[in-house]
Amino acid sequence: MCDICVAHGGGKKWFEVKRHLDAQYARELGFEPWEKDHWKNLETVYAELAGQIGDVMNDPTQAKTVITMIENIINDIHPLTQGVTFTFPQGHGGQILTLQEVEGVIKLSGEPYLVECPCRKMIANDDDRCCIPLGLHGETADTFPSKTTKVEKIDVDEAIALVRQFNAEGRVHQLAGTPLPIGFGLCNCEYPNCIALRPRIDFGVKHLKKSHYIAKVDFDKCSGCKECLSRCSFGAVSYINATGRAQIDMWKCFGCGLCAETCPEKAIELISRESVPALKDEW
Repeated sequence: MCDICVAHGGGKKWFEVKRHLDAQYARELGFEPWEKDHWKNLETVYAELAGQIGDVMNDPTQAKTVITMIENIINDIHPLTQGVTFTFPQGHGGQILTLQEVEGVIKLSGEPYLVECPCRKMIANDDDRCCIPLGLHGETADTFPSKTTKVEKIDVDEAIALVRQFNAEGRVHQLAGTPLPIGFGLCNCEYPNCIALRPRIDFGVKHLKKSHYIAKVDFDKCSGCKECLSRCSFGAVSYINATGRAQIDMWKCFGCGLCAETCPEKAIELISRESVPALKDEW
């Protein structure tokens, strides 16, 4: 189990505990002001962060400055976040989930909403409605200052159909969990568009946890079709010319399951992270 599950799961994965997805429980914990401040300040903070992440692609010497900025936002010592409850308690910005886990979260919550992705909106003026806030996070989403934002309450079946569509498109599923232990929303995005994925992938900031699984190739089943190569946002899948087979770097794998979902030969399976001693604590 990851440390968040140990602290909050009571023997389960932290996101499989129903009260952690419940709007009323979030209110009882006093998180409503946090939610409103989060939406209210999202545009300012993310726009600044997105801009600097974009700049570092053209000027790698700025990487250290960007890493410091991200860590300062997480720890509430950045000028943009001081005085508001925007911070990321316990340094937890979210966790990668498989499609099956996402469907379970939606069913357990029973309170899905749909809204434009703030990251894509601010980076590319893209109105892609791929964010699924849950519970209190969805109820307070109308405080996001963008005039074009449309928050819609949707039913469980519709939400599940959407995440299946996103999965078919190759999008990584994340459950944002801030402030813990509340799981407040599902992000369905991909690298490099996702402002949550990029700090972890590009700069090694461990605000985003890997999933509870690791992908593994069965070389006897793999036909070398290369279908899985384009599905990995984490650079974990490669093609080995000498063997004519795909190979997965388990150290890089985040366990999203997209490669396994797309394999026509069913040659990729997800195994428990805890079953690999060297990686059981690599979150």
